[in-house]
Amino acid sequence: MKKVFAAAVLAFMAVFSAFSADFNDARYDGIAKLGGQPIDFWTVISFDNGKAVVNMANTTKFRGAYEQTTADGKTTVTITTTSGSKIVLTSSDDGASLVGKLSSFGKDYDVWVLKVPATQTASTLPDSELDAVVGSSDGYTAFVRVTMPNGALMSATSEFVLNAADHSFSMTCDSQSMQKIFGKMQGKYAVRDGKIIMTDSSGKVVEGTVYDNGMYVTVPMGKSSGLTLDLILIR
Repeated sequence: MKKVFAAAVLAFMAVFSAFSADFNDARYDGIAKLGGQPIDFWTVISFDNGKAVVNMANTTKFRGAYEQTTADGKTTVTITTTSGSKIVLTSSDDGASLVGKLSSFGKDYDVWVLKVPATQTASTLPDSELDAVVGSSDGYTAFVRVTMPNGALMSATSEFVLNAADHSFSMTCDSQSMQKIFGKMQGKYAVRDGKIIMTDSSGKVVEGTVYDNGMYVTVPMGKSSGLTLDLILIR
């Protein structure tokens, strides 16, 4: 009987752990979306030792303790801010992403963030290995992060495709205002010395850094009308 009970406990723990995400020392990057706005608010959520910080647009921060519960394969994270408000986020993919809502100044924002390394470390993989990782069919989720003249961080989601067969790329922004800046951006790319070098069809070259062996990539895209633009790729 003891063996049967122990086996049942172990089985339960195995099932529970399979769906129990670990948020300690975790970081998430993504967006907070406000209905009717042409561009989203770049949002970073950091967890550490039972505390959480939600940084929206680099202008509004929510701090507080968090609790997590797991049931039916879904994890719920509830952040109780220092002001007493609650931010409820859920994950159905073992913590790889979080979705939820937050309220600020009477407005409700839809939050969608993806788990990224807590600190970024530039890749040291050999060129051939890193090239294979970057061009993997897993693809990337792409954001154009926009630094406003006042330092606020905004974002536009984008469709970004790398074709490993011919080392071509293409990017189409979901935001019409960002699409006007970039147009139908396409060209060729190469991976060298931990960097991705992209040359568009007009001959413009930009160079980005590949972090954490291909899991996170940042590419400075230059400036336009006082805006600083960075392409952020997350796998």
